[in-house]
Amino acid sequence: MTKKLRSATQLVHQGIDRDPTTGAATVPVYLASTYHHEQGRPGQFDYARSGNPSRQQVEDAIALLEGGVRGFAYSSGMAAIGGALALLGSGDHVIAPDDLYGGSHRYLSTV
Repeated sequence: MTKKLRSATQLVHQGIDRDPTTGAATVPVYLASTYHHEQGRPGQFDYARSGNPSRQQVEDAIALLEGGVRGFAYSSGMAAIGGALALLGSGDHVIAPDDLYGGSHRYLSTV
């Protein structure tokens, strides 16, 4: 019988796996913009804007924290809003506060 760990225990231990490439105790911050692959074989990462090992670690932590299947990290709040709004369909509604950031307000008002 496997005991289910509480959320706090899971969060404390999240992200402490050794880096498979370097053996580092935690995943280092990767600054590479592009990745090379063996010819004809796609890799997990190809371009930093679409993901890298550092970002994957953060997204895994978000998923664990929120109890979700996936987590997403964005480079800005507006990018996050755009990602969330892309999930909406015709007739869906958005509830936003009156004191919303101006850029978000304009985006929601004109889209």
